[in-house]
Amino acid sequence: QGCDDYDAHDSYRKNKCSNQTQFLDNYSKLGTVSASSGKLGIWPSNHYLWLDSNDCDYVARFESAKLAYAEYLESIMLDRLENPIGNKGSDILLMFALKARDAKYTDKLAIDDRTRDALDAWTSTARKLTQSKPQIE
Repeated sequence: QGCDDYDAHDSYRKNKCSNQTQFLDNYSKLGTVSASSGKLGIWPSNHYLWLDSNDCDYVARFESAKLAYAEYLESIMLDRLENPIGNKGSDILLMFALKARDAKYTDKLAIDDRTRDALDAWTSTARKLTQSKPQIE
């Protein structure tokens, strides 16, 4: 069921859906569970319970909030590129935040078949050299 699918007399579900929506709105701006729940005045553990139950399609809505926060960080990065003078904050911390939030900014090591074959050959040669090394007595 979605967030708006509840009986008008079901105040518990209405309150939970409202809390989820507010939490996700906070998360899309703040990017952490503790800050988002603290601003709302709920326990951070509620978020993890909502993830487990996936009530009100919470998992998909949380993924959207994570993406919104990553896009917010990206907007900061783009602003710094366009206006490099007078920026406040650490570019290095921003870089790490982007890497943590968006896979397109992570460091990737691509290993194709040629690289894998070369690595296997090097490893095999290194083992042979280690095994054939004369023992010093």
